[in-house]
Amino acid sequence: MSFLEKFSLKSDKYGSEGNVDKSQEIKEEESKDKVEEKEYKYSRKEKASEYLGPCLRVLKNSGFERQDLMVLYREVSGGNNPMDVYEEGDSYLIEFVESDDTEKKMNELQELIENKILEHVMV
Repeated sequence: MSFLEKFSLKSDKYGSEGNVDKSQEIKEEESKDKVEEKEYKYSRKEKASEYLGPCLRVLKNSGFERQDLMVLYREVSGGNNPMDVYEEGDSYLIEFVESDDTEKKMNELQELIENKILEHVMV
């Protein structure tokens, strides 16, 4: 197949004069998918607590950023448990993976965060 044939096939598939409507349909579908994805992310961000398993809530005004909380979680978990931190209103939600020692890890992290807050207040 020569270069011209490849080009010809590609232009026919994506919008030569006979298929202009089809290429417009593809663009509309892609645009619709992007909007749906944004809506899902927005709803997940705004209503995170409705979707999550065990989690620990930390107020944003505690002085912690999302990244700080992820680092502290890794300290407690040994760094090998997947997790995430979500924003919901005026707080962060630290999602824990359900396991036998979830409660213990939540307590350890809560204690670590409280100690960091106390250190910050005393300085």
